[in-house]
This record gives sequence, structure tokens and C-alpha cells, in this order.
Amino acid sequence: EIPKRDWSSDVCSSDLGLEEVRASIPVEEPQLRAEFEARRREFATPERRVVEMIRFDDEAAATAARKEIESGADFMDVAGRAGQAPEQVRAFGKVTASSLPAELSRPVFALAADAVSAPIATPLGVFLARATSIEPGVDPSFEDMRAALADEIVRRAAAEAAYRTATRVE
Repeated sequence: EIPKRDWSSDVCSSDLGLEEVRASIPVEEPQLRAEFEARRREFATPERRVVEMIRFDDEAAATAARKEIESGADFMDVAGRAGQAPEQVRAFGKVTASSLPAELSRPVFALAADAVSAPIATPLGVFLARATSIEPGVDPSFEDMRAALADEIVRRAAAEAAYRTATRVE
């Protein structure tokens, strides 16, 4: 005769949490460092700037407009006199250095907040630019990411172990 088993006293797999499994899944320093290096770009956030630009057909017009602004004229008023509506001036919005062409990116990302650039010549025209806000980039260190990476590695390993167990049970 087969003895009857009381399954109600057994621990169900759903009762096991990450903390119970963590001790059985070792995470080594080299593994953490390799994961960090492989995914470093994923953790970094580039600097972002809200950029306004006025487009001119030639450098002389852009230079004259910049002198006006330096003398106290409002940037948007100068844009209006250059025939551009506020939505055209603000069309670039929030940008990263990589989202702009190189000839615009370098001078725009060298500007201090609210400073007006020198005329920037591009194939599309000559621009005056200003960054109305600057959001610094974030490049977390290995130490900043260590705990989160360890948790991720443990979660992945636990999920893989659960999958292997379920496959064996089937």
C-alpha cells in the first residue's frame, strides 16, 4: 500500500522569495564587473539641453542679430524680426549632443545656460542658438550599480532555475 502524503504542509514554490533563493546563487565580482562593462551605455544618460535656434540666410544677418541680443534685445523678438515664429525657434526642443548634426552639436553643447552662440554656419543656413535649460548627464559608476546588477543576475538565475525545474516536472 502507498502511504498517503499530506501536501498541505509542503512549502509551495510560490512561498519562496528572492531572499530565500539568493544564498544559493553566488554572484562573483568578475561576473558583476563584466555585466556592468557590457551594459555601461545602458545605464548612462546623456546631457540634454532645451535649445532655441534662429535661422538666417547669411552670416552677416546672424552677426547683426547677435549684436542686437547682446545689446539687450529679446531673443524671441529678434527671431520674429527674422521672420520666425516662436514654434520654429523652439522646434528643436530637448536634444542630446548625438541628436544634432556635429556642426551644431559642438557649439550648442559648449554654451552656458541662456548664453547666445556666435553664428553657426551649416549646410541648412546660419544659426544663433541658446540653451534655455541644461540637464546634466549621468554616468553611474560600478559601485553605484553593484547592488542593482547583483539583484538582476540573481533574478535571472532564479528564473532560469525555475524554468529548468518546471521543464523537468513536465
